[in-house]
Order: sequence, then C-alpha cells, then structure tokens
Amino acid sequence: MKRKIISSLVFFSLLAGVFLNAARSQAQAPDPSVYMTPDQQAAVEKLKPNQSGTLKRMSMLMSRCRPVKNVKRTWNSFVRSLKGFEEKEIQAIFQSVLMQVSMEHNSHLQEYSMKVANYDTLKNQIRDEIKLVRDAVNRMDVHDEPADLRKKTFKISRGNDFLVKESKTITTREQLNEYVKELQDRLKEVDTEQEQAKVEMQEKVQEQQTAMESYSNLFSLSTDGVHNRIRGVR
Repeated sequence: MKRKIISSLVFFSLLAGVFLNAARSQAQAPDPSVYMTPDQQAAVEKLKPNQSGTLKRMSMLMSRCRPVKNVKRTWNSFVRSLKGFEEKEIQAIFQSVLMQVSMEHNSHLQEYSMKVANYDTLKNQIRDEIKLVRDAVNRMDVHDEPADLRKKTFKISRGNDFLVKESKTITTREQLNEYVKELQDRLKEVDTEQEQAKVEMQEKVQEQQTAMESYSNLFSLSTDGVHNRIRGVR
C-alpha cells in the first residue's frame, strides 16, 4: 500500500507541473476524470450521493492544507462506509481524492506563478517609461524641444491586474529628472515585491507537500485497516 501511495504522489506532482505549464500558456486545466482509468471512474461513480458529498467536503479541507486532525475523523468515517467495495476500488477512490486536491493546489500555485510573471511585465513597463522620460530630456537638451508628459504610478492589484494611473503633467527638466529618480526607486521596490512573491510561492509549495504527505499517511493507515477487515471476511 505504501508503495502505491508513493507512486501516486510522484504521479500527481508531475501532473501538477503539467497544469502549471498549462496555466502559463493560458490553457485551461483539464478535468481530473480525463486522467482516471475506467476502473477508477467506475469506483467513484459507485459512491452514493452522501458519500460523494463527504468526499467533496474532505477534498475542500485538504486543498486548503487544513491540519490532518481536521480531516481524520471525516476520512475514517467515510472509509467505514465503503462496505461492499473491492480493495482496488478503495484505492481508486483514494487516487481520485489526491487528484482533486493536487488540481486545487495547482490552481493556487498558478496565482502565485502569474503574479511573479506579472512583476516582470511591470518592471518592463517602468523601464520603458524611464526611457521615454530620458528621451524627452535629451530632446530638450539637443533641440530645445519642450516636454509635456504625465507622471504615472505602476502597481499590481490584489486581483493580479496591472494598475497604471496618470497624474500631474511635468514639463521642466527638473521635474523630468525627479520623475526618473522616482521610477528608479519604484523599480527597486518592484524587485523586492517580486522576490517576496517568489518566497511566498515556495512556502506554499512546501506547505502543500507537507500536507499531502500527512494526508497520504492518514489514508494508508485507514485503508490498510479496511483491507485487513475485507481479507478477514473472505
């Protein structure tokens, strides 16, 4: 049983990478049932409505990395209700839970990954603005051409959207140079924010891995007990 669990964890880790790459290319993550065998689908479809509801609630708890003690009672009660199920069917149901939780975890990582990538785009926007202002200063110095620019602020919202707002108009060389300094300072801030986002993403990955190992150990102990009871009956 433990070997099967380890194999499942490896498979779902690889699958999460597939989903993450799909997110980066803006592709929709596939449905978990696509990766299930006919036997696995049949086992999940064999569940009664109340059992399916319990499985869904449990998956939701696990996708949020809740402590294993919060999942244990529900899972043990669910396993005890699987009377009449074959060993391979119980294993299939176990895999379906890991599949769903892995997809939910990956969805969370997609948000972090997109945020990190958006910081790169934001930095490029700021660099482009710095070049624009410096070109204006150069034209002013060489051709005595007047400047007429509007200052901008560059941010990323909580919803991962770009927020670029224009403010007052600047026309003098002093104002332009001061604006360049502000943009350079903002570029440093964005670098710091991006590094923090990378740290948060790594912490989330570690949290998910730790949680999945705990859940797998729980599944191993409880399903092994069911298997022993099944063998005892036979």
